[in-house]
Amino acid sequence: MKYLDSIPIGGSPGMVESLVRTRFLRFSLFIKLLFITTIMSAQTVSSFPYNENFDSPVWTTPNTITPAWSTASNATGGANALWQASNFTTGWASTSGSYSPAGADGTTKSVRFHDYDCPAGGIGELYSPTMNFSSFAGEKAVSFWHINTSGTDVVRFAVSTDDGTTWGPNLLTLGVSAVWTKYTVPIGNTTSSTVKIKFSASGTFGGSDIGIDQVSVFSFDPADPSYNVTATALGGLWNSTATWVGGQIPPQGAANVTIPAGSVVTIDNVNVINTISVSGILQWNATAGNSLTTIGNFTVNAGGVLNNHTSSSGSPTINCGGNFINNGYVNMAIGGSLTMNGAGTCSISGTGTFEGDGTNGIIRALTLGGTGNYSINTSQNIVINSNLSHLAGTLNTNGKLTIDNTRNFFGRPLNTQLASVAVTNMGSGYTSNPVVLTPTASQWTSGAAGSANSRYVNAGNVYLLTSGTTQGTTAPTHTSGAANNFLWLCSSGSLGTLYLGGQLHSAGAQYVYGDNLYLCTVGGNGLATTGPTHTSGASAVGAATFLYIGPAIKVSVNRDATTSTIRNLGIVNASSGCAASPAITFVGGGGT
Repeated sequence: MKYLDSIPIGGSPGMVESLVRTRFLRFSLFIKLLFITTIMSAQTVSSFPYNENFDSPVWTTPNTITPAWSTASNATGGANALWQASNFTTGWASTSGSYSPAGADGTTKSVRFHDYDCPAGGIGELYSPTMNFSSFAGEKAVSFWHINTSGTDVVRFAVSTDDGTTWGPNLLTLGVSAVWTKYTVPIGNTTSSTVKIKFSASGTFGGSDIGIDQVSVFSFDPADPSYNVTATALGGLWNSTATWVGGQIPPQGAANVTIPAGSVVTIDNVNVINTISVSGILQWNATAGNSLTTIGNFTVNAGGVLNNHTSSSGSPTINCGGNFINNGYVNMAIGGSLTMNGAGTCSISGTGTFEGDGTNGIIRALTLGGTGNYSINTSQNIVINSNLSHLAGTLNTNGKLTIDNTRNFFGRPLNTQLASVAVTNMGSGYTSNPVVLTPTASQWTSGAAGSANSRYVNAGNVYLLTSGTTQGTTAPTHTSGAANNFLWLCSSGSLGTLYLGGQLHSAGAQYVYGDNLYLCTVGGNGLATTGPTHTSGASAVGAATFLYIGPAIKVSVNRDATTSTIRNLGIVNASSGCAASPAITFVGGGGT
């Protein structure tokens, strides 16, 4: 076993408690003593909902708002880390770093953290007035708008029930919001008379500034349908209204998301939600920066699939503030990263399978970033083969965790199978299903000019024009052999380099004919009248010899007839011997 990093650990068997926690607590105390605070609020909010839009033309610093807010910074950040009105830059080193528009949802002003001149390590905190919840019963939530167009700076949200003497765990951590984005965070049912909320920003010196706007504290009904969102049977891209029942994209922060069996949802943006329950398939597009954060539990149910990697094997991050429960299938071996941010008792558990080395499940990168008491209670032993970061809290491994960078999934079936397929643009105008294939092809057109050894599609099939300069007037519809100079190659959805007919086939290359995958073992010209059809061993077709490998990759088209879009491609057969990921082309169907 090889340790990836020198991680100081200690404690009784089965218990790992990072020494970094002690240092972290000391560091946090050190920072707190260095905070420079502005005038604190003595005003109390007792009427709800409470709304602050930061749009008053006269306020400059938070203590000039009515009722007053306040701000503080550590010594590293100094004046450049103090939150101020978006149009008030007095005290900052420059006016750079501004965002546009200056206010959210049609307003003209907001409260701004000046990351542009805040040194790395600088921290600036923004505090609300004291709020009296003693007569404000039931569940409550806080909503706000956030913008941070670029950079690695973050803002964290937390709640205090003792007037800011102590703070609960960070309920939300936000990085980039390229445009003003609204977030809603449930904060529980406390009836404390001394509640405060806090936005804590960390500086990076030179990034874009962070904006917060239109803060609202209100009564929250967890059963409200607008916060409980289910994907449609077809699924689709997360950020598409057509993907969700009722046409509502999950609201950022408070949504409880359900992906039912059979539905395939592809994450195409950064998302923060309350909980998620996956019985279908959840996967990513090509952008590793599209993180998914849950304030509460992340559950993969029996039969559910979580592919925590991009379509290019990148590593998107899952931030989990509750329990991570796998009772289905989770692939974090190709890419992916899991960060546990919760407080209290949180676990990685479940009876499902983590993709791995055949025995152990693999999580490439695991971060314990919250203050919780974490445990691993999976039925499978877990291997971390890239990075373990234990920043705070305790971890009880129950003897199920190994750190070993030599463990991998090489030699596993997954290495020569299609792990996932993501539609990153659903297109428009598709009045019928397009033909899906790997190489380029053209739609057959009666009487049109043709080109020998070019591919054409018709009636859901792919053909090779073996000779001649015209496509003819008789539409090809046969599903084997050749007719009217057209050699049938495959039906829609067979992916991989297609058989080349009478052209030269290269030894060592793979070719698809029909639903089968072959390896050319002896190079040479094939036949223009047929392709390989055997399903075992090797056989000559013309001057070339083909060894049967197994079924080819096969996908199906899931088209939404209402929106005329391609929601996703279903995997009919993942194959078992592919040498490379196939490209995908749509031909026909009327759309683009």
